[in-house]
Amino acid sequence: MDFDVVSMKQRAKTLMKSVKPNPILAGFVIVVFNIIMMVIMNYVGNGSTSTVLIYMLVYIILSMLLMISLIWFCMKVTREESTEFSDIFLGFKEKQGKVLVVAIVKGLCMYIGLAIFFVGALLPLYWFRFTENIVKDDDTMNPIKAMGKSMKLMKGHYVELIKLDLSFIGWWALFIVTLGIAGFYVLPYTTMVYAEFYDYIKGQYEAFNG
Repeated sequence: MDFDVVSMKQRAKTLMKSVKPNPILAGFVIVVFNIIMMVIMNYVGNGSTSTVLIYMLVYIILSMLLMISLIWFCMKVTREESTEFSDIFLGFKEKQGKVLVVAIVKGLCMYIGLAIFFVGALLPLYWFRFTENIVKDDDTMNPIKAMGKSMKLMKGHYVELIKLDLSFIGWWALFIVTLGIAGFYVLPYTTMVYAEFYDYIKGQYEAFNG
């Protein structure tokens, strides 16, 4: 299998039209969640500092679990596995501890890279890009090893992923202009394509490394 952005995107769009539950539903859940949390923030913001910090922590954790759920749900969809409504919340049902560790370590790596040099923040962004996918695929792998595996899978594919990222600029511009409302489509669509890309580099790695 060769790297083909057009085919990956076309397949993602085709699946989004046929699969049930539709991935757009997962995107809709994330958008509605963010709107509700922002509305609540208007009230919480007038409270004490500790209340605001607790609220923000809860917001971050729930947002993270929803995005992990979307990633894992889209992995099932692109692999044409059977799906059900509860799969939209997979991140809340499976491996929550590992997911939290991955998020914390990845976040620290990005902050360290940012502190050293701005572009340095991009390195862990690409090195560990598919850690969550690997954690989902391998029940025996801990978060740190999954991050190492992500680096191995990405070897030789950085330019391809950069090209893929750049191809979504228009969609992310729409996301920003609509204040995140367009996320109901943009988030599941891009996540589906990245799931396709992950299976592509995983297949390449396995073909050359046994």
